[in-house]
Amino acid sequence: TVRLTLDTEQTPLEEIRESGDPAEELTRYIKKKLEFSRTNPKESRLFASEIIQGAPQLHPEVSAVRGVGIEVVLTFFLMLAVFGTALDKRGPKLGGLVIGLVIIVDVFAGGPLTGAAMNPARSFGPALVDGTWADHWVYWVGPIIGAVGAALLYHRVFAEDEVAAQAA
Repeated sequence: TVRLTLDTEQTPLEEIRESGDPAEELTRYIKKKLEFSRTNPKESRLFASEIIQGAPQLHPEVSAVRGVGIEVVLTFFLMLAVFGTALDKRGPKLGGLVIGLVIIVDVFAGGPLTGAAMNPARSFGPALVDGTWADHWVYWVGPIIGAVGAALLYHRVFAEDEVAAQAA
């Protein structure tokens, strides 16, 4: 059986009893955690550290302009992978693998610097929940420029061959 416990130093909630059903125990754990968070927001880890870590933030030594540049490059490579594997019929049938590998490389390269959002929705949701709006525009401008750049490059350089092949 799965046994979930709460940090007794952080939360004064009683320990969740073992029910034998992991799904019931997980549901009970989540309900208690959310209830404690609602009634004790300053003492709760749910709002004090877990969700705040979900909102991407620029590294203190990365300026907003550099952050935009980093997000442009990360999103550009991600979108090229999407166009080349998942959307192009000529591409290899390894779309999920290739896209996943690009995301891994993007996160390792850009994660410590900008959080590697690569998608405005990825940054908007956590920012909305925890109210972290500092430099939020970076996570809209960078990915939009990167995605548009990748689309233009793919359309003008790679898609022309496909259009010509279909016309012949």
